[in-house]
Amino acid sequence: CMAQPPRLKSILLPWQAQVVYFVTLCLRDRRPLLANASIFAEIEASLKELRRWHVWAAVVMPDHLHAIVAPKETRELSVGDFSTGFKRTLRKRLGSQSWDWQRGCFDRLLRSEESAWEKWQYLRENPVRHGLVGSWHEWPYFFVAEGYQVS
Repeated sequence: CMAQPPRLKSILLPWQAQVVYFVTLCLRDRRPLLANASIFAEIEASLKELRRWHVWAAVVMPDHLHAIVAPKETRELSVGDFSTGFKRTLRKRLGSQSWDWQRGCFDRLLRSEESAWEKWQYLRENPVRHGLVGSWHEWPYFFVAEGYQVS
């Protein structure tokens, strides 16, 4: 999707702060294959299955996925761990498919609640910016973790 920016070391954050990332995963050749009910159901199930990561919210677009994620137990987990684990879990659920993900992912370390809120707004408005719907409420391919309310 995009060039990978340098990653900030989690040690730069106050130790009490939770490490939260905004992650983008793209399909190889940007093939528009993800935004359908059957693939979304498997993506949603895969996100819920991840044992080492909290996935707070995600939007599935035709050729990419945005997610807001945080390691569950250890701050030292890399975003690569999330990317690899999610892709592996989804591949197992789908069996064979005619597409693959681009290598790696784009990620941004979020530093505050305000930053997380801004990324949620970016995530939810993505289908509108791409001209797929008039309002984010119309887009059916959102994942929001149980217990979280979004507006």
